[in-house]
Amino acid sequence: MWSILAACAAVWFFEFYLEAAGGALSLKRFLYVYGAVPAELSEGRGLLSALTSMFLHGGFLHLIGNLWFLWIFGDNVEDALGHGKFVLFYVLTGLFAVAAHVLLDPDGRLPMVGASGAISGVLAAYVTLFPRARVLTLLPIFIFIQLIEVPATLFIFVWFGMQLLYGV
Repeated sequence: MWSILAACAAVWFFEFYLEAAGGALSLKRFLYVYGAVPAELSEGRGLLSALTSMFLHGGFLHLIGNLWFLWIFGDNVEDALGHGKFVLFYVLTGLFAVAAHVLLDPDGRLPMVGASGAISGVLAAYVTLFPRARVLTLLPIFIFIQLIEVPATLFIFVWFGMQLLYGV
């Protein structure tokens, strides 16, 4: 899991550098080459982008949101599966998510970026492996902060809600 977190962060820093050094157009070109463009994938072109798109992110908050959920839930799934199987599972669920998106929008011209599909697979595995797990979280109440345990499924519902709200 740490290798995936590090790879996503490193790629985001490269995206940040690319935009700072070459401007928004340089970043846009990069995202169109390495992001998964459904229309191209439908035509059998740019197949590697189905993999590379999982490590790209549309901004800092996109990156942090994805990595936060991966960090919270991925660690336990990786412990259960082992590192190699976890990475394989992560990649396969990410590829499945890209394929599903292409099936739903085969003519789409905007590149898909982000790890949301793969992380959704990790969350599904977490709920399957640990159905009664609870997560220790901070609950701000006015000026006080309290630690409480909440069902992990609540966080997972929040995740899927965010995916629907922000357009997956």
